[in-house]
Amino acid sequence: MDRSLPFVSIVLPVFNEQKYLQSCLATLRQISYPKDRYEVITVDNGSTDDSFNIAQQYADLALQLPDVNVGAVRNYGVKHAKGSVLVFLDSDCLVPQNWLELGVALLAADSRSVYGGNLYLREHPAWIEKYWLLQESDGNVSQKDLLGSCIFIYRDDFLSCGGFDEQLTSGEDSALSQQLKASGFSVVIDKSIGVVHLGNPTTVGDFIKRQMWHSENYVKAIGASLKDKVFWLVLVYLSGIAGLVMTVAGLRLPIAAVAMALLLPPAILSAKRIVRAKFKPLTPVALACIFSVDSFYLLGRSLGTLKGLVGTLTPAAR
Repeated sequence: MDRSLPFVSIVLPVFNEQKYLQSCLATLRQISYPKDRYEVITVDNGSTDDSFNIAQQYADLALQLPDVNVGAVRNYGVKHAKGSVLVFLDSDCLVPQNWLELGVALLAADSRSVYGGNLYLREHPAWIEKYWLLQESDGNVSQKDLLGSCIFIYRDDFLSCGGFDEQLTSGEDSALSQQLKASGFSVVIDKSIGVVHLGNPTTVGDFIKRQMWHSENYVKAIGASLKDKVFWLVLVYLSGIAGLVMTVAGLRLPIAAVAMALLLPPAILSAKRIVRAKFKPLTPVALACIFSVDSFYLLGRSLGTLKGLVGTLTPAAR
């Protein structure tokens, strides 16, 4: 027993994760951090599968909080946590054996920083996973903001920033990143504490649905969205979709302008991701796949933006 090590609370939101949850929790029982210096807390968001039963078998504390947004789920876990260090992990991730001790050591070395880990591909990933994450063997990290799948933070710092925004249906991790930065903290993404993400979409349909979910709050958080360069690409792409629909409907629009609005945003996004990830080799097939993924990304984000707009306007119309 090493009392000099901080007690750590690992909080996982769970919703219909029976496919991966047992594997995730099993890796948390195999880490090298002293077993009496950490706890694993799951918070079930109303699963209809066997997730809660699995959590009860493997977690130190299995809670339930249905019908709320994921930020509220994570915050609820914190309310029941005992640790001075909080670690947030998604229930479809696998961690390396030394993951916890590495993250705790990073925090201890710099008390004004909050640390996040990047996501690594599983073995034999689907093509859309591979060309979305653009992972190279050197583990280059292009991620800038925290992901809820891996965050290390002191409890007091988390509470001082107000925790996760419970009103957002998604993007609560990015919102926390911005709040931390505004409060004077550094947000650092360190590949040494990266995790393997098993829950990436493996089909085009699921990928588009995931992006729709992530962009439903664009309209609700319009102030932050207008500062997001990707949001402007989404707006341009959305104008291209509208132009294409009107063209098909028989309206005479400049075809070149419509084509530019549909092709330029994914090309810009692809170029940005390739440069940031230092991705190689840039074969014609790889370039085509990356461009296709970014087109699906913008399509999903455009549809999610429209859905969020409808959701915002509908109550006012009643």
